[in-house]
Amino acid sequence: MTIQHSADARNAMVDAVTGRLNVGSLNASGRLQLAVDSGFADIVVSVILETTAFAPAVNGSATLNLGTGKSATYGGVSNKTVAWFRFVDRDNVEVWRGTVSGPTGQGDVKIASTLIQPGDKVSVPSYTYTTIL
Repeated sequence: MTIQHSADARNAMVDAVTGRLNVGSLNASGRLQLAVDSGFADIVVSVILETTAFAPAVNGSATLNLGTGKSATYGGVSNKTVAWFRFVDRDNVEVWRGTVSGPTGQGDVKIASTLIQPGDKVSVPSYTYTTIL
């Protein structure tokens, strides 16, 4: 049988993970970074998060606080295809990572297009962090 957690326990787990983004003092807030490779040697954009990155968890899920919208403009000189994301805390320490895809793909984060061209504004329409039972 699979171990199951109560809603309160799931909320505490989610809040513990998402709350890590609010830790540190180097930057005013955490970041969502989109990169070409899983080693993050080529970070294409870094989206600045709200000071409190996520709302408190409900039913084992927490939603990214978007504030006035979360976006960043790519300032590079050549086209890039992003495939990975990671959330980092205020000291640029990774908290979690996953894959990126277009709107109909299987990525953990979905964006309008994974092909980023110079001057493109990359937006994150929403993001929810959820635990499994």
